[in-house]
Amino acid sequence: MRLSDDAQSAASSHAPKKGCAVREVCEADLHVGVAFLLLTFLWRSKEK
Repeated sequence: MRLSDDAQSAASSHAPKKGCAVREVCEADLHVGVAFLLLTFLWRSKEK
């Protein structure tokens, strides 16, 4: 679960600190999470 923590910290560091709505932050986290899962899936399919 270490990688998911790194992905979340990276997403939060890229998001602007001031004047950012909670919904925007949630959408950014969602996009990063989906991209991370997709990359992990593609990488594992390559391994096989």
